[in-house]
Amino acid sequence: MSNIQFVNCMRKIYTLALLLVIFGFFQKLNAQRYTSEVFNHVKITDGVVYGQNITIMTTPAKTEDLKMTVYEPAGDTLPNRPLVIYLHTGNFLPKGFNQSATGQRQDSCVVEICKQLAKRGYVVAAASYRLGWNPLASDQNTRTSTLLQAVYRAIQDTKTAVRYFRKNHATENNMFGVDPSNIMLLGQGSGGYVALAYATLNDPNELLIPKFYDFSVTPAVPYVDSLILGNFDGYGGNSSYNIENHVGYSNDIKMVANMGGALGDSIWLEKGEVPMVSFHCPNDPSAPYKYGTVVVPTIGNVVEVSGSHDLQRLIKGFGNNDVFVNANYTDAFTVKANSMNDGYEGLYPFYVSSPQSAPWEWWSTSDSKHQNSLQTNPDMSKTKGMAYIDTIMGYLIPRTVTVLNLQTSGAVYIDPAKDKDTTIVFVGIHDNVYAGNNNITLFPNPVSGEYITVMSNNQSLINSVELFDVTGKQILFDNNLNNNSYTLSIANLSSGLYFIKSSINGVYELNKLIVE
Repeated sequence: MSNIQFVNCMRKIYTLALLLVIFGFFQKLNAQRYTSEVFNHVKITDGVVYGQNITIMTTPAKTEDLKMTVYEPAGDTLPNRPLVIYLHTGNFLPKGFNQSATGQRQDSCVVEICKQLAKRGYVVAAASYRLGWNPLASDQNTRTSTLLQAVYRAIQDTKTAVRYFRKNHATENNMFGVDPSNIMLLGQGSGGYVALAYATLNDPNELLIPKFYDFSVTPAVPYVDSLILGNFDGYGGNSSYNIENHVGYSNDIKMVANMGGALGDSIWLEKGEVPMVSFHCPNDPSAPYKYGTVVVPTIGNVVEVSGSHDLQRLIKGFGNNDVFVNANYTDAFTVKANSMNDGYEGLYPFYVSSPQSAPWEWWSTSDSKHQNSLQTNPDMSKTKGMAYIDTIMGYLIPRTVTVLNLQTSGAVYIDPAKDKDTTIVFVGIHDNVYAGNNNITLFPNPVSGEYITVMSNNQSLINSVELFDVTGKQILFDNNLNNNSYTLSIANLSSGLYFIKSSINGVYELNKLIVE
């Protein structure tokens, strides 16, 4: 190639690259916050403790931290963003024990949806909730009562999460940049049951119907006793079964989205309740599409419920989704849904050839429960799951924007210093979040003075030091230290318990610090 040819070739490459940059720039200009992925990166904060309550997963029962993972658009300069609380699936049992390859807030589907929402400008909290019931009981009454109690505890925990963010906004400087007036729930599978119950179960009499009574004893007793478990909001009850969290803050939400869940009973739904969107496979073998029985894999029938089709039919009768009807959506997702949903706005049915519960899910094929999960998702793959998530987003996002009254136009300002993917791990209040290697000593500890020194016990270099309070709030972060000791001021700290997380050669160690 001659020099002239080389120069001409380079000019063409440069011109093409410039055109691509300009094209990308204009794409960004045309993209809209809350509808398009206008952010390139996501800030993830894992292990956030949003409350504590009593778990039945141990004998005897003990207090358990309620944790969540918070996803935010990285570099976003807007101080108040709409909040989506995501509730995972899992049959109200720990992953593995539920005979499934999914069932936790770290599931692939959960992480993907949370990231996609965060890149659109939402704050998303994937919340874990208390698990546990007796699926192996030989009698129907025990299976039904313990499952309903598990759902009830999850409702209480979800309300704790909602109140946590409102309290955080009011008293903790709104550390996650949430708009407390714009909160919605997104429930997947079992989480869908919880989200729907959260929005509709608001009268104690709604649990005092024959369907929710145990008639095997005389006199008959309710499956869910609020005098023991506390009320819907998580207040009251026996202290051995319930702990009150964030008392006095509102539980209000504006919208519910349900992926493969169902409503406990049609009597719960009333006129004026929040708009709801449902995604469901009509041939779901576990959760009925219309009115039918919940079937837990390997266990059998549990309780009769109103599936997504029956739910959306009732919603239409009450006019609760009229906000969607009046919006007159004309997008391809709405047109497709309307050709299949029998005229029930807010319902997107996924017709698939084989019985499936959650075609939007995928997992590692090396998981010990892989074969079990294939029974309700036989052709599982990430490509398939992503395709279904694209449809879920395409149908859900316009309705979310409408209900939350979100302003999608205008420029999106990004702090370039924070425009990157980051993962922060909150330490909460437990000692075992990070395994201690005894590489670090804090001196003095307890401390009553103004300074504390973090020392390496084996002369290894300390890379970073972080200071957290007991709630997991980060107070200090310093990195690129590369020294075998580090001194920090604690003059402004109140008395109490704190945690110092230190990094040596990329290995983290957590130590308690007591300030007197």
